[in-house]
Amino acid sequence: MSDLRTLAPLCEQEFHKLVRCGAGGRNHETCCARRGVPASCRGACGGAYSGLFYTCIAYVGNIVQCFEEGTGQLPGP
Repeated sequence: MSDLRTLAPLCEQEFHKLVRCGAGGRNHETCCARRGVPASCRGACGGAYSGLFYTCIAYVGNIVQCFEEGTGQLPGP
């Protein structure tokens, strides 16, 4: 996950696309809350980039883990 945090700022301009695609039309906010992602960053867990890139970068690993976990558990769009 440290590599992800290191590389994430390089993708800031495309981050909204990565979040939307990663969420896959699913709402991963419950998982993100369980993993300690603050409420101000949970929009990303549902696929909506809130513009708080640098505030939320510390939680990008948890968000991605929720995307992975939810892909097999949550219904798609």
